[in-house]
Amino acid sequence: MNHIFEVVNNLFAFFVPISDLLWDFPKNVAAWAAIPILGQFSLAMLMLLGTGIWFTSGRARSSCGDSGKAFGSSWTGRRRRPASAPSPPSC
Repeated sequence: MNHIFEVVNNLFAFFVPISDLLWDFPKNVAAWAAIPILGQFSLAMLMLLGTGIWFTSGRARSSCGDSGKAFGSSWTGRRRRPASAPSPPSC
């Protein structure tokens, strides 16, 4: 079993320095680290946080297709829009 773990570690050993650099990227720059709260977050954490906010805010919903319907669910994902709002684009 240890041999399998060694093979997997050797397979991904090339990516470890790259991921370490990207994970700590802006935090190892003195100007970024000097920012009080924002300087504690790495670029990877900011991207994860931004992606989570993007997908939970509903802005990533497609305007065409099945209108955000989940796999076989009955929820359509449509919201009522005011009468003054422009109609969605036709696909």
